[in-house]
Amino acid sequence: MLAAIGGAAHTLKLLPRVDVGALDGPEWSVAFIGDPYLQSQLSSLLFDTNPPGRRLGRVPFWDLQSAVDHALAEYPLVVCSLPQTMLAAWRPTAPVTFATSPFIDHVLDLRTPLEVHLRGTARQEVRQLVARVRASRLTWRTTTLASDLSRFYHQIYVPFQTTRHGQAALLESYDRLAARVASGRVVLVELLADGAVVGGNLLSLNARVAASHEMGLALVLPPDLGRLLPTAVFVAGIEQGLRHGCQWFHFGASLGCWSDPVCRAKRRWGARTVSLGRIDHPEWTWLARELPPGIAARVNRMGPVTFERDRCYIVRAETPETARLPAGPLDGADGYLMVAPGRREFVDALRRSAQ
Repeated sequence: MLAAIGGAAHTLKLLPRVDVGALDGPEWSVAFIGDPYLQSQLSSLLFDTNPPGRRLGRVPFWDLQSAVDHALAEYPLVVCSLPQTMLAAWRPTAPVTFATSPFIDHVLDLRTPLEVHLRGTARQEVRQLVARVRASRLTWRTTTLASDLSRFYHQIYVPFQTTRHGQAALLESYDRLAARVASGRVVLVELLADGAVVGGNLLSLNARVAASHEMGLALVLPPDLGRLLPTAVFVAGIEQGLRHGCQWFHFGASLGCWSDPVCRAKRRWGARTVSLGRIDHPEWTWLARELPPGIAARVNRMGPVTFERDRCYIVRAETPETARLPAGPLDGADGYLMVAPGRREFVDALRRSAQ
């Protein structure tokens, strides 16, 4: 019910007209239609320079197909940012059409010991970092005190996120964080080195799931701990989840892009890639008559993520260079979505391994 209400609210806020804009880079330009929320994240994926958006006008929400057709006469790619709950009959189409999630999550089964998840050569680096965290002078504690939350928010979370993401940082307000902690469903996990707070994150806990949310690390860190702290955040969350009797640990949001460093770091734990489950986030629908070589290569490098029946797929534009899919294990995903004019085919990992 809450998801339905959230989806309806997201659709209604776009009525009766939606924005049309353009992102102009040095090599190509892209048209953008729909909800401008997360436009800066899309821009950072499509361009190295992250150009600002240029507003072109507005079009009726119920006539998106005409707007897309018009835009494709001038731009090689159109990206529509639309509600996830939008009816299929209202969604625009083109010879190349696929939808992706701006953000994704990763989930670890806590019923299996962490040592089992981290077996093997592919997990060696994380396994060694976890061991170093446990042997270090780092400790952690949970707190719900307003003074601790205020310190975390103003001195750690906001500086860390703005330094890391710049103008693309998506910051939660202090009042909303405080309300979530006050609800009793969320705690602040503080990381300490010799008694000094050096980082933390918000952790939600229920009967089955522990989930990591807003996190931050101090901008000035002891030299021996800098590389350990990102791992320590997750070690602390996993251990808190186990103490609470949880069966699953969610690592929290990362860009829905296979090449994103945060996404890669979470996959190394042996976690499964899943939808973030935020109905208030839009879905990106990519449309083209055909993808020019430069844009196709960009798509293949970044690897946008899509889901089909709760299975995770990496989008790949079909080109002569991608006639055969990449060799090697596909860690954390179920396969590829191959796209070309008139073609949209899911190729699962079992079929891929037989090629």
